[in-house]
Amino acid sequence: MLIRVSGHHDGVKQYLEDGRKVGREFSRDEMDERVVLDGDLDLTESVYRMIDAAPNVDRYLTITLSFKEDHIDRETLDAVVRDFKAFVFAAYRPDELNFYAEAHLPRVKSYVDEKTGTLVERKPHIHVVIPKLNLISGQSARPFGFDKLNLDYFDAIQEHLNAKYGLASPKDNRRTEFSDASEMLSRYRGDLFRADSRQLKERILDGMLDRRVERIDDFMALLAEHGAVRVRNVGREDAYPNVKPAGAEKGVNLKDYVFSREFIELPTDEKLLQLAADAAEHYIERQPARATPEDIQARLDEWMAERAREVKYLNSGNTLQWQRYQQSSSGDRRLMLDALERGFYAQHLKEFHDDTSGFGRLEPDDIDRTFDTPFNSDDGWGSPDVGPTFDGPGGPGFDPGPSGADPAPAFDADEFGAWSGEPEFVAEPVDAVRALSGGDLVGVDEGRPVLLPDPAHEHVDDAGAVSTYRLRRVRDRDREIAPERSRTGRVADSAISQAARDAREARRQRAGKGEFAEIRQQLNADRLLAELSHSHGVLPQKYVVTVGSDGGARIRAGRRNLNVSDFLTKELNLSWNEAAPLLRESYARQRAGEPIPRTRELPRTVLWREFAAERDAHARARRAAWAAQKDHEHARRAAIAGELAERRTQIRYASQMRQPERRQALAAARLTRAAADTALAAQIRLERDVLKARYGAATAPTFTGWLQQRAQGGDERALAELRRTGKPSHADPTSTNTPVNTIRPGTPAVHEDNAILFHGPELSLSVDEGGSVSYRRDGQTLVVDRGDAVDVLQVDRAAIETGLRLAQMKFGRTLELDGNEVFRQAAIEVAAAAGLSVQFGDTQLNRALADARSSRVDRQLADVRESLGVRDDVSRPAAPAQPAPATAPQPGPATDPKPRGPRV
Repeated sequence: MLIRVSGHHDGVKQYLEDGRKVGREFSRDEMDERVVLDGDLDLTESVYRMIDAAPNVDRYLTITLSFKEDHIDRETLDAVVRDFKAFVFAAYRPDELNFYAEAHLPRVKSYVDEKTGTLVERKPHIHVVIPKLNLISGQSARPFGFDKLNLDYFDAIQEHLNAKYGLASPKDNRRTEFSDASEMLSRYRGDLFRADSRQLKERILDGMLDRRVERIDDFMALLAEHGAVRVRNVGREDAYPNVKPAGAEKGVNLKDYVFSREFIELPTDEKLLQLAADAAEHYIERQPARATPEDIQARLDEWMAERAREVKYLNSGNTLQWQRYQQSSSGDRRLMLDALERGFYAQHLKEFHDDTSGFGRLEPDDIDRTFDTPFNSDDGWGSPDVGPTFDGPGGPGFDPGPSGADPAPAFDADEFGAWSGEPEFVAEPVDAVRALSGGDLVGVDEGRPVLLPDPAHEHVDDAGAVSTYRLRRVRDRDREIAPERSRTGRVADSAISQAARDAREARRQRAGKGEFAEIRQQLNADRLLAELSHSHGVLPQKYVVTVGSDGGARIRAGRRNLNVSDFLTKELNLSWNEAAPLLRESYARQRAGEPIPRTRELPRTVLWREFAAERDAHARARRAAWAAQKDHEHARRAAIAGELAERRTQIRYASQMRQPERRQALAAARLTRAAADTALAAQIRLERDVLKARYGAATAPTFTGWLQQRAQGGDERALAELRRTGKPSHADPTSTNTPVNTIRPGTPAVHEDNAILFHGPELSLSVDEGGSVSYRRDGQTLVVDRGDAVDVLQVDRAAIETGLRLAQMKFGRTLELDGNEVFRQAAIEVAAAAGLSVQFGDTQLNRALADARSSRVDRQLADVRESLGVRDDVSRPAAPAQPAPATAPQPGPATDPKPRGPRV
């Protein structure tokens, strides 16, 4: 698991709910099952939007916890968030910061990046959002301080959690790219490096392996062959080389593990073994827990005992303050921090009219209760003699003094103040309620002072109670029974609503067990995996299909053996409402005898490069065309404005014009300008429409769309690639137009492409995204070539002959006919009449075809005899030929230049 921290100003709610990434075509709910682990997203958004900050100033922190494992159970996700939250709140009360966490569990296990053509494998990950606002003081909150100064502590919590929960560590997986969404690039060579520098890095790695480079000096000499070399961060542990090829605008940083000293100095055979191990495709799951290394534990203890409070209370910009603190003993440091902590809470709790009882530090196992004890060694976080004991608010020995007065600080208040230079955070009114502590208070009889919006106290009754239902906003009054959102199954993005959704989902799954018993028992798991490889990016090679004790198929995912329905709900994280139709449709195709589709494959490099070159060239041409259009529009508008300005100048200095004439001339000039603007606007609309028609939308075509266009134009390579990589086309079993007459190969070859395009007179064709080719005549679809079969949609001679000729070209001489008796008989007659050299796998059909051919030959012979005047009575000897009369012959059948019967 890898932890990464960043900050943003706005947009996290939209990203979590709807976010798309460049290079992929799926929406958030298509990609992931969102599981709320802590907090309320709407509340978090409201909190950070209270912060008054410039657009370029971060208002919240986003922390991503990315896993390498293919599956993380819900209990582990909850435990990881609980422990991380305790780390964040080490110096804070539970009500002092807003905290939101949600897990993204992949529904789409992998996808082909539309920008690079590489396979991106997706893993579980957690997003945490923390607004940078202290809810007690109203000031800026920076629980991690300056991130770069505390990287060691992030590393400590990361490695502690990895050890505690048996998770893969990035330190043990140097080549695995943990991204901010746990999208692991597939481990074949083409995806080792990012696209912008891939070619250079691949050449360098190839050279290192080919030349068996095992010394750093030899590696630097190899780099010098590729350009100017410089080393960044010289003398530091994180030093790395930079190579700038000749003519390049900037250099390429070689920060990948394969270019580190550790990897370079490995024997070449060991390098190859590591690369091969990384390329292996296997299911990754949690391992047994392991002990946290001592240095990691010590660093974590330091954070919990001192460093978190140093970040919160000490201003490192105050040199005197920091020097005094650094020169103090460990015990004095703790006393200084305790004093600052007591002063902070005594001041701000009083301002916010809060009591000071029951305060303590946040423990991993006590997130939802009052906290009053420090971390202890039972959780492996610290020990009682190391962890601090709070003497602050709620701690033993704390005395706020008479009337809650502030205790006398042990040190100068200016010396131990808040961070200097922080931007002012002003709370915006939320629902007309002031959030500032300095507002006027309203005294209510028999009650403590309360904060109300002005002038609410004028309308408050002193007596009479109302139900909590009436106190809610109108739109929230029925929140408990409000309809769930169709996309998430929750009423709101909150932990409470998530728990309710999980309970409803469990009931739905139990209710569906009886209906789907047969499907669980009979559905072919290999078929399901192959189909899911196209729809959900499943990699079938990661799973093993076995048979359970009940005879039904099981899919082994790590240590779990899942039936087909559990695979959809527990591995692909689909809801039952989404899983049920997939099971029904797959089982219907199995019962209809449809073949198992081939597993999704990656695009071929040659075709992808052609696509990328055309796409990039098209994008450049589009940008240039629109830029030229923009310049041309601007120039013409400027010319019209210039003409008006020139005309005004002429009118102004026309001495022979009187004032009324000038006004009329100016009005005429403005009218001319308006007419010119109107005409120009119409002309611009036409020009823009032409550009849109020529260059299309701003979004580039997908690889599948590009293949469709190429196949439509007759490119059989593109058709083969489309069938190899595209989604299989399935007939709708409920449609009345479903073709029931099919021609198949007599000896089928498994997943043979047969990418043949048939060209006949008056035939047009169209190609769908799965590679199925529909042939039409006069707007009517005759046949559909689905790759492994040809469907005949019309039972007439034109359609059947087209289907038979296409099938003969694709599958050879031996064919199988699947369909009703009318179709089979018509196909026999058409094959005989058209003289097609085909045969059928069915003996009875072959016998009928032979009879039809024999009958056709007999009819042809009879026609020939009739045209020659020959009688069919063969028992009587033919009369000797008589010499022809001298008269000119009369036209007749024997002398017609175009005899009616065909030649034999």
